[in-house]
Amino acid sequence: MSIMSPLVIRQGDVGLDLVDSIPATALKGPAEVVRGQHPHVVVGGDVLYDGNDIYIRGGESAQMVHAEHAAVDLAGNYIVHRQVEWTNGEAVQVED
Repeated sequence: MSIMSPLVIRQGDVGLDLVDSIPATALKGPAEVVRGQHPHVVVGGDVLYDGNDIYIRGGESAQMVHAEHAAVDLAGNYIVHRQVEWTNGEAVQVED
């Protein structure tokens, strides 16, 4: 897997990089990319998990939706990055 473009798609505290492939070992899981009070959810595509890495297999009508952000169209394959902040010397994932 390699990142195909320097373009990063963001939806709040979630970033997506377009990748050329998803590891064959990745397993389909829940559609919620980020859980919480206002989850980031993929509709019309698949969310796959490989260890600590999260991937999205998009498609023609795939989107990531969130109650507080505009929907993001997902036409390709992506790796998910979570925003972190440093608190007391530790990296803590941001939840919006």
